[in-house]
Amino acid sequence: MNPNDNEALNAIREGVRALCAEFDAAYWRRIDEEKGFPEAFVKALTDAG
Repeated sequence: MNPNDNEALNAIREGVRALCAEFDAAYWRRIDEEKGFPEAFVKALTDAG
């Protein structure tokens, strides 16, 4: 990947932003309250590459 390729970096940024938007504050609150591990979030990140 060319570090000067803003289009590629913007595409990655937008993809990560969209994925993170699927996990709202309620999700993170529940994980914190249960002292759990964010398995669904990690799986989504892993699946997205």
